[in-house]
Amino acid sequence: MAPDENLLAPRIWRSYALNKHSTLTVCRVTTYGVTESPGIPAEGRRRSLTRLGLSVRELSGDLSARISAPRGLTGVMAWFVDAVGPAADADIERGDVILEINRRPVTSPADFHAAVAAARPGDILTVYLYKASTGQRRLATVRVDEP
Repeated sequence: MAPDENLLAPRIWRSYALNKHSTLTVCRVTTYGVTESPGIPAEGRRRSLTRLGLSVRELSGDLSARISAPRGLTGVMAWFVDAVGPAADADIERGDVILEINRRPVTSPADFHAAVAAARPGDILTVYLYKASTGQRRLATVRVDEP
């Protein structure tokens, strides 16, 4: 990256008077919500995002407390949900906790990515999740898209 390639010098106006100079760094994000998963290559994580329209992150104690999840809940949190992806069609929202996929526990992002990687395009995955917005558990079915 060239020194000034991504720098902007915006002017902030208040009451029609220039009162402040700032520097803003702009970066381009090419893939939203790609999570870190030891043992799953980056390409596999991207496929999980595009095939379900969903990315996840580990459910930490802090995140669990933020959504008032029941004590001892284990799973992965939906972190990015593509508004036109299969996960959104199944009413999976950011903040929901995925507990199982096809009756197999999902306790880490690696478990999630492995379950999605094992599915073929057109397969339907049964996802057991904790809906943070309602505080209830439910099943959702998600059709796997083409990679």
